[in-house]
Amino acid sequence: MKYDTITISKEDLKLCLKYTKNCLIGGASPITQGRESKKLLLINNFIGQVGTLAGCIYLYGEERGREEYIAARELADLNPYQGDGGQDIVDQNIDIKCSYMRSSSDPTMYNFLLRPRDVHPDWTYIQTLAMRREDGLMDVHIMGWVKTEDLPKKVQRMGVFKGAYKIPIAELREFPIPHFKGVENAT
Repeated sequence: MKYDTITISKEDLKLCLKYTKNCLIGGASPITQGRESKKLLLINNFIGQVGTLAGCIYLYGEERGREEYIAARELADLNPYQGDGGQDIVDQNIDIKCSYMRSSSDPTMYNFLLRPRDVHPDWTYIQTLAMRREDGLMDVHIMGWVKTEDLPKKVQRMGVFKGAYKIPIAELREFPIPHFKGVENAT
């Protein structure tokens, strides 16, 4: 399977941390409670921000990608209790998902997972996977994409992915995304 990798600099990691803190306003984890919950929420939001920035850089190139990321985060921050509604790029129905690579260093061994609450009609979902490097930077693998209509008919009924739509990474669509024009990796 072909995929691209974006390396996120220390400067950009600080940018992601800034927006992570804003994402935590009113945030809560439905799974864990107390101090551990807040720590997990911080980590998960940070990984999400890193993946979103990497996705924007991949689609638009470095400079414009960073600008698109900041514009979307600033817009979402106007309503911190509401969130971004799954719209990670202003005026585009794109939701960039990111998972931290814990169980394997092989990005093709993972799955695209989407909870029903995150499903929107006519949406495009991009899967990214983040891994911390020894030098403190992060590599983000841009794995592929799906549209809402590509989702399985039913969620997983048991196991660790219970309640989520699951698609193996190898079954994601490859870039470019033909229905998005004017961006670096969409034409």
